[in-house]
Amino acid sequence: IEGGADMSMFQHPSSKLTDVERAKRDRERQVALHDKESSATARCWWWMESSRFEKHRLLALGNHVSLILCPSNLALVADSCYLVPIRHAESFVSCEDEVWDEVQRFKTSLR
Repeated sequence: IEGGADMSMFQHPSSKLTDVERAKRDRERQVALHDKESSATARCWWWMESSRFEKHRLLALGNHVSLILCPSNLALVADSCYLVPIRHAESFVSCEDEVWDEVQRFKTSLR
């Protein structure tokens, strides 16, 4: 009690958890995140971890990025290619600097 007022109602709910409960909650969150990423990569034909990935579309493989030939029914122009991060990412904005650097190197070499 601070200054005569009970401040317990302003505490974060996680501060009331025991170490075992906190570890269990963290594990459940990690499992849920893994399941979400796995389901996202399973639906995408351009991720190398996906069962739908068609290996003949792989043109070049870097450390962080791959160059993938786009299927003709999805291409805006003939022989379109995608630069795809190897590790699943929701967008390039969420990628690390190494991925961005490799994308720039790919773009420079393709010009």
